[in-house]
Amino acid sequence: MDQEFKSLFWTLSEKPYEAHWFNTIPSEDVLNGVPSDCSDRIWVLADWCETNNISYELVWSLITTPHISLHVAIMIEGYIYDPIFKAYEMPYADYKRVIGVSIYLKTGGWIRRFITWES
Repeated sequence: MDQEFKSLFWTLSEKPYEAHWFNTIPSEDVLNGVPSDCSDRIWVLADWCETNNISYELVWSLITTPHISLHVAIMIEGYIYDPIFKAYEMPYADYKRVIGVSIYLKTGGWIRRFITWES
């Protein structure tokens, strides 16, 4: 992957975390250190992909421990990128073991427009 993307990914992986359902933090705020969750960080990566004409999919996982949570990561050319779990260019089979899930759904990036539209 591109060096700019790699730098952006690792920058996001070090930002403070805060779960907040149904509230989307603007990309610039995420980059400035406002506490963010998985969807906020993936939206930043998806914006980068769209700006650079890179195809991607979103991978939604249901995490059940320690509590039930919906989690999202981005998949580019068959590899997972997830700043929360620091999974960089990881094959999906390995990623499933890292986060411990078996339930997932892949969607196109278009779905995030519906999610953020309501925010």
